[in-house]
Amino acid sequence: MIHQKKTPNLGGGRAHSKQFDEINNSTTNKIMHSKPTGAWAVYAAFSQQLTIEDALRDQLAAIGLSQVHIIADGKIHRHNHPDGSRGNKRIWYVCHHDFAVWGDWSTGEQHNVFAKGENDPEKARIACEKAARYRRECKAEEKRRHEQKAIQAASEVKALPWADESSAYLVAKGIGPACLKQKGALLVAVMTDGKRIVNYQTIAPDGTKRFMAGARKQGCYFPLGHIGDRLVICEGVATAISIHMAYGCAVAAAMDCGNLKPVALNLRQRHPNVPIIVMADNDYHRDDNPGVRHGKAAAEAVNGTCVWPPENPNKPDGMDFNDQFVELGGMLL
Repeated sequence: MIHQKKTPNLGGGRAHSKQFDEINNSTTNKIMHSKPTGAWAVYAAFSQQLTIEDALRDQLAAIGLSQVHIIADGKIHRHNHPDGSRGNKRIWYVCHHDFAVWGDWSTGEQHNVFAKGENDPEKARIACEKAARYRRECKAEEKRRHEQKAIQAASEVKALPWADESSAYLVAKGIGPACLKQKGALLVAVMTDGKRIVNYQTIAPDGTKRFMAGARKQGCYFPLGHIGDRLVICEGVATAISIHMAYGCAVAAAMDCGNLKPVALNLRQRHPNVPIIVMADNDYHRDDNPGVRHGKAAAEAVNGTCVWPPENPNKPDGMDFNDQFVELGGMLL
């Protein structure tokens, strides 16, 4: 009887054979190329999601949106751009567990965010289409709401009496009532888009200001005077009245510095040949001086001129032209 010699099994391992090599290689390939399952799949997906969220958060931080809480639910989320007016909601993002898309609706730019080494343009395209569809729906809804609020604003303002010149706010600012209305203790400044009343701002005796909720504001303004050889744009109502009292020219109060440029563009479109002067607030108490910065941008956009009052050591919180008007006893330089 002939006995075949067996290969010794060293270290408790399996005896070597060609058949075993083939089996082993096949199994290894399946393990290396198969997707994780069960708890490992959950862990892998969660890790990838954290990577996507971190990458998206970093990209948003790069444009000034710090500490954004990312929600990876595949829905549209909107945030204010730091350079825009309050409530602008320009920045949007859609975040899934394995990719994200974000952009700026005011500029139309879009950016895709994938995990390292991955790229799926089809997923990004679908997300962008979804975001665009959502934006169209939002715009349509906003337009309907603005239309309703414009009708409401015009009806309410029409029923209000003209403002009393003895109002505490007017006395404190050293200005007359101009075309302000009054609602109890509140002053009411009517806002227009150049064609009709669309909104209003209330001003309390202590200077607290509120817009009509849900009404249009961008590009709209509080108007004074008739268009002549120049047109002045400024921020606040008191500043606008001061300028009108001093110079007698047409003035549009944009209500805040972020709205200076939209108002300037609106007026330039309707008055292409009238010189525009932006009389900005001087916010020298802030490093970025938003009043002057936005004023310059507005003037540049319409080939206009921007001016601002000088610094005043007695006014640590900045200067506007109403401050100068009061300081000079009802005059402006």
